[in-house]
Amino acid sequence: MPNNHLTIAIDGPVASGKTVVGKEVSKILKIRFLDTGIMYRALSVAAINETISPYDEIELSKVAKTIVVEFDSTNNLAKSIKVNGYDVTSSLRNPEVNKLVSTISKIPEIREILVTNQRELSKHHSIIMVGRDIGTNVLKSASHKFYLEASPDIRAQRRFSELNSSSGITLDQVLKDIKHRDTLDSTRSHAPLKKASDATLINTDYLNIEQTVAIILKSIKCR
Repeated sequence: MPNNHLTIAIDGPVASGKTVVGKEVSKILKIRFLDTGIMYRALSVAAINETISPYDEIELSKVAKTIVVEFDSTNNLAKSIKVNGYDVTSSLRNPEVNKLVSTISKIPEIREILVTNQRELSKHHSIIMVGRDIGTNVLKSASHKFYLEASPDIRAQRRFSELNSSSGITLDQVLKDIKHRDTLDSTRSHAPLKKASDATLINTDYLNIEQTVAIILKSIKCR
């Protein structure tokens, strides 16, 4: 595998497999992994805890500048994320955060602040970043770019299987939520979800995690 500085961008819609695939590639290559979505979630946690309106761009921008991601030196994953000095890692997946994050992540000023933070993280360490605008915006000059796609039905099945059976959420609801998120992500005015022109497209409808990881590793090794 290459020993030079690697910046690997993996983009795709919600539940396309970006995070689990990215983590596996990170483990094999022994480089850092960051799901950029956790930064928007961290800001959402702070907004809830500090009762900041999701439309108060001035206050949200101030808080966004305090976000710090700390990496675990043993597995290269983000071990904690702090906002205003407080560790919010355990609250990132709360239901309230799920409802708020799509609203906050649409704000151009917030995205610019967090993108600057993400770029800084890539300067001194090889890293895999996953998100929705990594290859097109965050790391335009990434050494390797991939775009994972899968049909809404397949993605809904995957996300539904991850949910606790006591959640009470139906498959139809999950599918509806995914389609709604797709629309929000692909139509936002600032850095919408789309495949970078130089990204390798991987359709994961009929691929498992290991097969997808193998395709990515082969592509990296061949360059």
